Amino acid sequence: EAARVDKGQGVAGSLVLSLPLSFARPQLGPLFPALLAAHPHLRLELRFEERFADLVGEGVDLAIRAGSAPPESPFVIARKLALIDRVLCASPAFVQAHGPLKSPGDLASRPCVLQGAQTTWSFEGPKGPLLIKVAGALRANNISALREAALAGLGVARLPLWVVDDELRAGRLVQLLPQARMPVIEVYGVFHAGARGSRALRAVLDYFLAELPRRTRMRPP
Repeated sequence: EAARVDKGQGVAGSLVLSLPLSFARPQLGPLFPALLAAHPHLRLELRFEERFADLVGEGVDLAIRAGSAPPESPFVIARKLALIDRVLCASPAFVQAHGPLKSPGDLASRPCVLQGAQTTWSFEGPKGPLLIKVAGALRANNISALREAALAGLGVARLPLWVVDDELRAGRLVQLLPQARMPVIEVYGVFHAGARGSRALRAVLDYFLAELPRRTRMRPP
């Protein structure tokens, strides 16, 4: 359905969105009611999936992706929407048992809880990237599981701030090396170049750009 603008009633049209399950439900999910209230004739289909959807082949109008910048392509446009900070954290009991960290290099001698196939964690040093080898008894491909492992005292976790913000505020986790700089997670809205004229698409992108830094633990790009 072609998008149009109804005077006084916002944008009208239908969009299919591909959203990363890991953070879209807790972070993006609460934003949709206000978006649809502002545009009552907008229709959205949300597909939560942990993979990169084929925009054209699967009929996806907008994919939200978190990580690094998507590969450049004349057929695909990526609009940066927000930044997510990472933090190092561990349980108070773990810090008491193993001692505080004085520098990123200390991670090589501490148990860590790791995501996927990670073997190193990257930091931004004064002379460029600093790679620290990390190891531990537990790996998981789910960030909620890594948070629970950190709460249980299994090791140091490196997680997006929004995942552990409540635990840090409540003292259930302790932030380690707050001065250490780690690469941020970039959040992009990705769409086919042929859809750049869609008013409905533009309305959704503009909404995320404004609301993600205001209503989540993300920062403006």
